[in-house]
Amino acid sequence: MLLGRKIRLLEKERGICNLRWSNPDSTPDRKALLEAVVIRPVRILLTEPLVIMVAVISAVSWGIIYLFAECLLGIYVTMGLSETEASLPFLAIAVGVLFTFFPRLWDMSVVKTRRRRGEHIEPEDKIMGFTIAAPALTVGLAWFSWTIPPLARGLHWAAPTAALVLVGFAVNELAYTLSAYLSDAYLLYSASAFAGLAFVRAIVSGLMPLIAHELYGPRGPGANLAGSILTAVSALFCIAPWVFIRFSKRLRRRSPFACYSLETHRQIQIEED
Repeated sequence: MLLGRKIRLLEKERGICNLRWSNPDSTPDRKALLEAVVIRPVRILLTEPLVIMVAVISAVSWGIIYLFAECLLGIYVTMGLSETEASLPFLAIAVGVLFTFFPRLWDMSVVKTRRRRGEHIEPEDKIMGFTIAAPALTVGLAWFSWTIPPLARGLHWAAPTAALVLVGFAVNELAYTLSAYLSDAYLLYSASAFAGLAFVRAIVSGLMPLIAHELYGPRGPGANLAGSILTAVSALFCIAPWVFIRFSKRLRRRSPFACYSLETHRQIQIEED
């Protein structure tokens, strides 16, 4: 926008008429604005396999936090804790978030190595945390589900609480890594990809407390079976890192949004990635 104003000023003051500039974010009329704000995010969400996969995995994993916010208190009360004490296990999730620092060290090392070798950095170079977080979420949910009443009566509350550290790490790492992947893969259209991701995440997060009532309530299948259902769903996500490593480059090359945004990025970038 600032560059456009500068060019118009030069044209007015000096009469130069052949200046050209590229603004991929330009919305000259309402139709273009509607296309950029509404239609494009919907198209990307519904037609891009990578965005669909990222949206589903990120939304479900993030929604688990909202599900736990509804049911965790009751589970720990059945283990003999007071309502005040039963809220403390949420701190274990926060502790797990801190461990996402370590995959970032690996990512930084990979980026430095590639730059030193003069190699181009691909979006897939930064998904190592994804390959760890997906199975970590499954292990954490299984561990938690099978160490709570009624299956594990009399077990110390610390046993399921330790599992929440894994859940906290996995949920935060999935959200961070997958969001960063969309940003690197779609570049110019990353905001549109994020819009679809945010929409799906908001819907799932809103539904999760309602699902918690059905799964963990008096009419539900019981805490252990309910947790096992979540574990089974998260186990499907363990296939996703392999799919990304094997097919994501091919899918990006077939994507008109990813290809166009990459070409535009190369035209307007100042420094080489």
